[in-house]
Amino acid sequence: LDIDFNFKVGIPGENVDIRIDDFKNDKKLIATGIFGKRVELNNINLLLFSLFIPFVTVKVILLIHLHAIVLYLKKIAFHKKEENTDLQK
Repeated sequence: LDIDFNFKVGIPGENVDIRIDDFKNDKKLIATGIFGKRVELNNINLLLFSLFIPFVTVKVILLIHLHAIVLYLKKIAFHKKEENTDLQK
């Protein structure tokens, strides 16, 4: 791949901040990041995290499908992958 990655990691304290930017030919392709707040690791927090973390995946799946419905309602053209093999890398 001809992609350069730029990692920025903040010094952990009360918050954690990690950013990763992808560049191709000095042009930014994507900027990603994660930000978190320090939480005490105890039994109650572990229980809460184990109950709620799976719902993050469900939320992402639902938002992807919601976005697909919006695109469909706007009548955006859908192109099957098999029909455009010449456009694939």
